[in-house]
Amino acid sequence: MLQIRAEQYEILAEEARRYFHRRALQHFKREWNEEVSGLDDDDILEMIEDAHDKCDQYGIEAEPDVITFAEICLLLGDDFEEDERYPWAREILNEDKLDGVRKVLLLQKRMNVLLDEMSEAGD
Repeated sequence: MLQIRAEQYEILAEEARRYFHRRALQHFKREWNEEVSGLDDDDILEMIEDAHDKCDQYGIEAEPDVITFAEICLLLGDDFEEDERYPWAREILNEDKLDGVRKVLLLQKRMNVLLDEMSEAGD
């Protein structure tokens, strides 16, 4: 039976993470082209990596949820969860009773309400 040592597993996990980040980069360039047009690939990758690191802290694990979290970072700012304008973000992320999927859904819902309000105010 094939056995994978802990060191080998860590290397494989890190490569899988890098591969995911490269796929996420393509997603951002395709779906958020206008928003990332002033950034080079390294800047976008750094944003994705930072967002993924935060997701690890908040129990957000699924790749689609990590991408959504990174999209929220793009729209509201890298440290939106620390921003006084969005106190609801910290409350959601620090709620132990919520799993990662639910946290991202609630963040996305609140962000969409906020963006709708900003759009209406601009009309």
